[in-house]
Amino acid sequence: MNENQIVNKLKTIGSKGSVKDLNFLFECLLSKDESVVKKSQSILIDVKDNKAKNIIIEKLNDSNYFNVRSIIVGICWQSGLDFSNDISLFFNIIAKEELTVAIEAMSVVENIVTANKVDKELMKSGLLLLGKSITNSKDEVKNLLISDFINTYK
Repeated sequence: MNENQIVNKLKTIGSKGSVKDLNFLFECLLSKDESVVKKSQSILIDVKDNKAKNIIIEKLNDSNYFNVRSIIVGICWQSGLDFSNDISLFFNIIAKEELTVAIEAMSVVENIVTANKVDKELMKSGLLLLGKSITNSKDEVKNLLISDFINTYK
């Protein structure tokens, strides 16, 4: 499929798409064409079907999508879908990933807390994990952000 065909298919999915189109949309995130990536990202953010959550989490854990992990985590918080059952995953991402991905994951956790859907025990263990990650990281900026994050939610 050439880039024009992909763009046309994205337009169709954007107006008439369903959950079964998600795999194609995620594949488009890997495109070298920035307009294809942006259009796919925009459509994925607009997905409001809760059935999409499992596919999004699957792609987030798929090593084939590691280079676009920041985009996928951003989709999680921008979509408004409820990822409260996956809060531990986002704490792990904050602790282990580079700064840009960690910031996106912090936004997911903030959405969960704001929606008052947080499991108090998972929150407590997540904050403990983040505290430990500060001592293991040399990234001073990330450590400051994590420290502020912990102080905000403890």
